[in-house]
Amino acid sequence: MTRVAEQHRWRRQIAWFVGIGVVVLGSAWTHALFAQRDFSNVEIRAEHVGGNVYALYGAGGNIGVSAGSDGLLMVDDQFKPLSGMIREAMKKLAAGELAFVLNTHFHGD
Repeated sequence: MTRVAEQHRWRRQIAWFVGIGVVVLGSAWTHALFAQRDFSNVEIRAEHVGGNVYALYGAGGNIGVSAGSDGLLMVDDQFKPLSGMIREAMKKLAAGELAFVLNTHFHGD
């Protein structure tokens, strides 16, 4: 192996290890950030938007819900610890099971 090829191999290995380190540290930081959050006092509030469309408000962003004959469509789902409260709020909106979830972005939890 030539000296130049050896240098390229080392650079690729270093870049790979740095990349893995960034992913691991970023994941740990995100998990720690959300793990410390207290969701026990969050209240999920529903508002009728029009027709069969509703908005749910809780901790953070909003959740859109469309109640159709084939089930409920949820747009964004907030945080995992709130899933039980969100399900209960959706049961009050319309009969039917949650059939579709459309996430517009990613949360690290």
